[in-house]
Amino acid sequence: MAPFFPTALLACFLSPWQPQQLSGRTISRTAHLARISHAAPTIPTTLQLSSTTANAANAIDSDLLVVIREGIVEQGFELSAWELAIDALLNQFPTDDTASLTREQAEWALAQAFGWRSWAKASKLVKKFQKTFLPTPEEIEAAISWSTQGPLALSTSTLLQAVQTHPQLYLKQPQASYQKCVDTVPAGNLKDTLHELIAQDPAVLGNTFNCAMGDDGCRSECGNCWVSYKIKNNID
Repeated sequence: MAPFFPTALLACFLSPWQPQQLSGRTISRTAHLARISHAAPTIPTTLQLSSTTANAANAIDSDLLVVIREGIVEQGFELSAWELAIDALLNQFPTDDTASLTREQAEWALAQAFGWRSWAKASKLVKKFQKTFLPTPEEIEAAISWSTQGPLALSTSTLLQAVQTHPQLYLKQPQASYQKCVDTVPAGNLKDTLHELIAQDPAVLGNTFNCAMGDDGCRSECGNCWVSYKIKNNID
């Protein structure tokens, strides 16, 4: 069964924000979200949501992989270069290890991380405006190396989960996402336990915006916003 998500809260995230009038005074967007969150039933944590929705969204589509391979050739790339990228990812998770990938899983992760899945699903018109490229083995190796040896120091099993559920965050310049995550995380317990949070829930690395910081306010970045994350997880 899909996780329950209150319609009112979802509508608030997806629709443009307009200041709300309440008893003759204007309330801020953050306060408005807080009112909704207190009135709504308890929402599953981000970790609970990601463990179900991410796995469902990342189910391998073998037929689409065929379309992707054909598209790679149509776009003027060498299919052998794509195979080398797959090999590079597989080499980071040896088959004799408890944490390993199949070749199809590795290819599917790369297809998502570098936009080929969305390209294959796009219309002919949209494809004309999409920029496509193939990752190099060096890029893949650097991303994996940073995730395990950099500040996150993720274990092989944790990184494997992250690559399968959120490949775009962990295979495509994860250090850039990490820096934005660090720069926007609210002070206090979230900041102090950031590395632990990411290890528990790889999706946290995607929190790269904070509408409560600066003067920009909401920029329709709710899916990547720390304020939304705090509300969804009932964090003060």
